Amino acid sequence: MAAVGMTLHWKVCRQFGEAIRMEDDGSLVPVYSIHTLVCQDGRSPLMFCIDVDLSERKRTEEALRKAHNGLERRVEERTAELSCIPR
Repeated sequence: MAAVGMTLHWKVCRQFGEAIRMEDDGSLVPVYSIHTLVCQDGRSPLMFCIDVDLSERKRTEEALRKAHNGLERRVEERTAELSCIPR
């Protein structure tokens, strides 16, 4: 614990964003990664890392994209069918 009146100088650096992490078995996992480096005068730097697995989110996004594209295709097909019907 720091003594009363003692000033500590800290520097914190953060890096974050989506990344691909390789598992021990060689598989690739999409993650949201946060790395924080904390430096204090006179001490070794400390690094804290958090990776949040985005696999399920990526699967859901892909399923939504496919559903949207399928719906767009069906609308185009139905519009083409209706344009051929005489009025």
